[in-house]
Amino acid sequence: KNPNSKELNKLYPNPLVGNLLNFISPRSETIEIAILNILGKEVFKTITLNNQIQLPNLIGGIYIVKLKQGSHLGLNRLVVP
Repeated sequence: KNPNSKELNKLYPNPLVGNLLNFISPRSETIEIAILNILGKEVFKTITLNNQIQLPNLIGGIYIVKLKQGSHLGLNRLVVP
């Protein structure tokens, strides 16, 4: 396991409040983001450089956030109330 992957695992706010999701990353590369529902179906995908994305209206539930930045990968659970 890549010891740097935790650097990409920091999301806030979680549970989500509003529709802006922020990432903490010490790297300055673009971040590829994919949001998957609990069944593994991709419901949203985007790329950002500014460590923040605006999400569409997601139905309440638990989602998986896949982050890719350069060769670094991260996964996190996101709760949408």
